[in-house]
Amino acid sequence: MQILILALILGLPTSRMHSQPATCNVAGGSQRTHWGHQYQVFDFQSRPVRSLKGSIQDIQDKPVEGVLVEVYARQAKDPSPVQQDSSRVSETRLFACVTGASGLYSFDLPSGYYELRSSKPDWNSTSVLIRIDPQNGQKKETRITLEVGT
Repeated sequence: MQILILALILGLPTSRMHSQPATCNVAGGSQRTHWGHQYQVFDFQSRPVRSLKGSIQDIQDKPVEGVLVEVYARQAKDPSPVQQDSSRVSETRLFACVTGASGLYSFDLPSGYYELRSSKPDWNSTSVLIRIDPQNGQKKETRITLEVGT
C-alpha cells in the first residue's frame, strides 16, 4: 500500500524551486476536491509563513500538472479536517486553481489560519493546515509531494 507523502519544507533554497513564475490556472466553480485513496492532514500552524506559495511534486521531485489546489479559511481552534466529513458541506472555498506544467501555485492571503487542500483524480489527497503572518512569519515556500493513489 502506498502512503501519501507530504513534505512541507521550510527553508527550501530558491535554487531548488522552479525559476518560472507561478502558473496555476483559476479552477472552475464546479471543480471540487477529488476524494479517494489515501488522505493525510499535516498541521504546520505553529510555524507561520509570510505567504502561501510553493510547488506540488511527485515522489521523484517532478512537478505535477493538473492538481486542484484549494484554500479554505480556518480558525485556530478548529479540529483537524476529516475526509468527506459532513461538516465540510458548509465550507466556503476562498480560492482554487489547477497547477500547470510547473506544479507551482501562489495565493495572496491576509493574516489568518487556512487549509491548503491538494487533490487530483487517481492520486492521494492532502490537507496542510497553515498560518499566514505577512509581518512576522518565516519567508519560506511550501513543497507538497503527492503520490499516485492505490
